[in-house]
Amino acid sequence: MQTMRVGSEEQTEQGVSEVQTMGGKSEIQTEQAKSEAQTEQIQTKQGKSEMQTKRAKPEMQTKQAKPEMQTEQAKSEMQTEQAKSEMQTKQAKSEMQTEQVKSEMQTKQAKSEMQTVPAKSVYWGVVRILENNFLMAATDEGLCYLQFHEADPAAGVDEGAWLELAKWARAQLPEPNWGEDAEKLQPYILQLEEYLKGVRTTFTLPLDLRGTTFQQSVWRVLHEIPHGETFSYSQVAQELDKISAVRAVGTAIGANPVLIVVPCHRVVGKDGSLTGYRGGLRNKEKLLRLERAGM
Repeated sequence: MQTMRVGSEEQTEQGVSEVQTMGGKSEIQTEQAKSEAQTEQIQTKQGKSEMQTKRAKPEMQTKQAKPEMQTEQAKSEMQTEQAKSEMQTKQAKSEMQTEQVKSEMQTKQAKSEMQTVPAKSVYWGVVRILENNFLMAATDEGLCYLQFHEADPAAGVDEGAWLELAKWARAQLPEPNWGEDAEKLQPYILQLEEYLKGVRTTFTLPLDLRGTTFQQSVWRVLHEIPHGETFSYSQVAQELDKISAVRAVGTAIGANPVLIVVPCHRVVGKDGSLTGYRGGLRNKEKLLRLERAGM
């Protein structure tokens, strides 16, 4: 009986041992399975990481490429702007050269025209008419200059008066040919003498008046002031329909190159007072008194 028990116990222990062995195996297999699962999990994570890395690389390359593309684009734009600037500079230079050529051509043309226009002959002289001394000048077209002269004609032309005549001629006549010629001036001297004697109230001698368009318009109004009468500066401006241009009218009157014949001495102040006169206020008063006496 004991032997059978012992055998039974041995079998039991053997079963237990087998069970334990199987349990150990199971545990080992479980642990092995866990290890394999962990390994698979690690590999999965590693795979994901590699996939993310692979995915990140193109993105990084794309991001890296974008600044490079932007840089290239910026370079291209800069080159384009530089090219535009160079073209504009070339165009500006070309325009400047064109304008310079035009200016040179115009200058040459002007010189050519000046050379083509023949020089004017100007006949001048200092004359004495009834105790009045005058410096006068005329062209072939007519009387162009008449001013009072202070010095006696016997002493020759006054230097200041001659400089004034020369200055006027430079502005109005291209390189005049001067010639002192009393014979050429004789017709004008004759009519001036008749006026100063009180026997002539209008002049019929030809004139060669030179001045701006505005000056010419003012001088025409002066011709319309009747002998023995006077206009104010504002009246002259009204005749021109330029009432606000009284000052300009006064300047044009003061620039009159032919005194007496173009009667600027007939223009007075609004109150009738004598105002400035190129020939001097004493001569202005004398001329007005002469005209009023003959009425």
